[in-house]
Amino acid sequence: MNNTNNELINIPRLPPEASSLARASSNPWVQRANSHVELLNGIASKLPREYKWKFRNVEAFTSEVEVLAKIANDALPVNRFVWADHIQSCETYSLMSIWRAVDLARGCVWAIARGEVVAAALLSRSGIETAAQFADLARRTVATLIGTTREDGKGRLLDPEIDLRKTVVASEDFERLILKTLFATRLDVSEEVYKATNALTLIQNASRIEGQELVLGMYEQLCEVAHPNFPGRSIYVLSVQAGEQPGNETRTIGPGLGPSARQIAETTLGGLSWSCGTSASAFDLMSKAMQAIWRRLQSS
Repeated sequence: MNNTNNELINIPRLPPEASSLARASSNPWVQRANSHVELLNGIASKLPREYKWKFRNVEAFTSEVEVLAKIANDALPVNRFVWADHIQSCETYSLMSIWRAVDLARGCVWAIARGEVVAAALLSRSGIETAAQFADLARRTVATLIGTTREDGKGRLLDPEIDLRKTVVASEDFERLILKTLFATRLDVSEEVYKATNALTLIQNASRIEGQELVLGMYEQLCEVAHPNFPGRSIYVLSVQAGEQPGNETRTIGPGLGPSARQIAETTLGGLSWSCGTSASAFDLMSKAMQAIWRRLQSS
């Protein structure tokens, strides 16, 4: 469905009950849930409603590079063509990631407002995975283009000492990274490059960064709710009455929200907050990297 109302694109604010839970939480990510939702909304509101993606398969890309190399007077046209293609792939991925993050976050807030604790938790979990992949690509993009020290210049497009008219700057590692991330799948594929990196690996890596340590624990708790394990079913335990003997109790179950729902809801808010804030930061980092590449190509 092609939405024309911008209100359908935005993530709504948390309902009063969830905002109260966020204020009472000791988890800083939960506390900042509303502000991170607003941050992501601010980015999404500035994105184009449509984007023309000039897609080339490997054969078409290679053919155009070969033609340019034959007719060009120097290496600059090849550099511009190759890196313009990479820029567009990164832009395409960034737009899709933000739109997906918004879709998941919006559904999560709607589920929270309806008291659908399990559905909200699943959407929050998926949001964490989406943001972790986006952040991983953004960090590795910067590291590949700026942090490398290879003497042959490969991948060092932003090095001002490299003359782009004399040297074709390429990075096979970066090209494979883009392909692996943009076209990632867990389905059976013939080429290894398209096999998606396990989401848990990306989240474990993210949790090692200072200030991000809580994300792994939140994700693991949300996974327990997503899987057919007891934590996800515990919300149907409405009350517990102690029996006459130690360890003997009567548990009343029913299709409602028991005491455990509060902890699940708090973790859900933490995941929602982390995914919104991290997606926004990754978009900003990726945008700055692409702008730096474009300026480098134009200045040559």
